Amino acid sequence: MEEVDVISLDFAGTLVTMDMIDYFWNEAIPRHHAKEKGISLEEAKEFVLSEYDKIGMKDLRWYLPRYWLDRFKLKVSIEELLKESLRYLKVFEDVRKALPKITSKFTTIIVSNASREFIETFLEHEKIRIDKVFSTVTDLGVISKTPEVYKKIGKEMDNRKILHIGDDFVQDFINPRVAGWRSLLLNREATDRKGGDVISSLEELVAQII
Repeated sequence: MEEVDVISLDFAGTLVTMDMIDYFWNEAIPRHHAKEKGISLEEAKEFVLSEYDKIGMKDLRWYLPRYWLDRFKLKVSIEELLKESLRYLKVFEDVRKALPKITSKFTTIIVSNASREFIETFLEHEKIRIDKVFSTVTDLGVISKTPEVYKKIGKEMDNRKILHIGDDFVQDFINPRVAGWRSLLLNREATDRKGGDVISSLEELVAQII
């Protein structure tokens, strides 16, 4: 493998499952809305999910926890909601084994569409050292990891040699390459390695770069 200076990692689907994030949106917020408004959980879920749909996934606000706490006029803090959701945090086993080796050898960053609050909650809970976090929705004001996003981050990282790893074919594999980065697609179900461009775990990555 060519020389690499920086390892860039996606977050949800790569480091952790979606369970914590899904619980936050689909359970924690409705539960507290029901409690504060004095309505049933079923009513609260129906209302909250319908409000999500009104905004839609193409709108930046859809991804921002603080926007929804304000919209629903909830008194609960985002910190309390995140703490409650932590019980559903599931870190992939290969991540627990490989990430300390990666961070000890390389400058390591996270590039994700998840809001910064989720990423930082994970890092703090797991006591993981990451050199830089880039949340497209929180930090860059866009909802997807476009080639332009990768180019902007590349400049911020002084155009060093960056290798990005993630589980989305377009956003984590194609788009970084368009921006001039190297990339690998993480597919934990993979059987066909496609000439080395697909890895089935972060441990496989470690075997290639360390």
